[in-house]
Amino acid sequence: METLEYTSKSKIEIRNSYLSGKEKIKSLRNLMSKNKIGAYLIPRADCFQGEFISENDNRLKWITNFSGSAGLCIVTMKCIVLFVDGRYTIQAEVEKNNPQILIKKLEKKTIYNWLKKNIFVFNKIGFDPWLHTVNEINDLKNEFKGIYKLKKVENLIDKLWLDKPKETINQIFKLSEKYSGNSYSSKLDELDNLKKKIKVDYIIYTLPESISWLGNIRGFDIPNTPCVKSYAIQGKNCNLEIFVIKEKLSESLIKSFETNIKFFNIKFFSKNLKKLKGKIWLDGNNCPAAVENLLSSKKTKILNKSDPVLLRKSIKNRVEIQNSKIAHRKDGLAMINLLYWLEKNKRKKLSEIDIIETLSNFRKNI
Repeated sequence: METLEYTSKSKIEIRNSYLSGKEKIKSLRNLMSKNKIGAYLIPRADCFQGEFISENDNRLKWITNFSGSAGLCIVTMKCIVLFVDGRYTIQAEVEKNNPQILIKKLEKKTIYNWLKKNIFVFNKIGFDPWLHTVNEINDLKNEFKGIYKLKKVENLIDKLWLDKPKETINQIFKLSEKYSGNSYSSKLDELDNLKKKIKVDYIIYTLPESISWLGNIRGFDIPNTPCVKSYAIQGKNCNLEIFVIKEKLSESLIKSFETNIKFFNIKFFSKNLKKLKGKIWLDGNNCPAAVENLLSSKKTKILNKSDPVLLRKSIKNRVEIQNSKIAHRKDGLAMINLLYWLEKNKRKKLSEIDIIETLSNFRKNI
């Protein structure tokens, strides 16, 4: 049931966490009609394309109630479908908040075939370009050439999700070379040499794990993953511009870096992209389509190539290998403690949660 609340601006706002699944779909279709789109894509993704996302970015869960880590919902004027992989077929059926939601296998061919059969009005597929990658959108355009057009729209879920949780603000911290094994300067030098060899003017990084590795920074933005949600542009003279929510930056952190790393408010990222000229390297597998749209086609040439950090951070240095061994020894000790605890408590009725929480406590105390 909808409830009404007066805001500080004396406006009435719908607190819509209590809307039913059917009410949410009805509201979404009204917006789709206004935007003249026959289908709308709702991925389980944030604008950084990570597997793990914050609760305030979980638009797929808001519209379907599905809580798994991979999925895509497509809403048309008559149908709703939720594509999930084999891990989540049963879970999706149990969790879905609307009996009209069909559950199907998450694979390109199935998605394409379903779309071809289920768009009946407005031959346009709407999407938020920040939540879909360059390659993903290019594939859709190629598949539906001459059939449907793809239309960029502001995120329709965000227009409806009025009581969305606020972004959690946690301070970014610098990772000591005691743990990283290499300085950020040496990493930037290596990638700058690669940039010159390939003859590109800029590299755009959109994966938080790549930027966190490159700048030796860490944070608490994403559950279970110490990455900093950010974008970055590497330009001339090894300079790296990192774009983050400014409240996450402390004065001491900014001062601890040399002039070749500078931090900017993330709201200026789009503006800075528009200023770039020359040959630009981006990874279409994880770069949001919005980034490519912001680069002027007349002033820039795109090199769509795998993020150069991915290979480099997969090759562990001596310090990282040693720290990995230490971590495995500590975890092994926690497992031994768990096995001993299980032996002592084998006659008790234990649940999986009991065992997981006990193991977690052993790990924390080592």
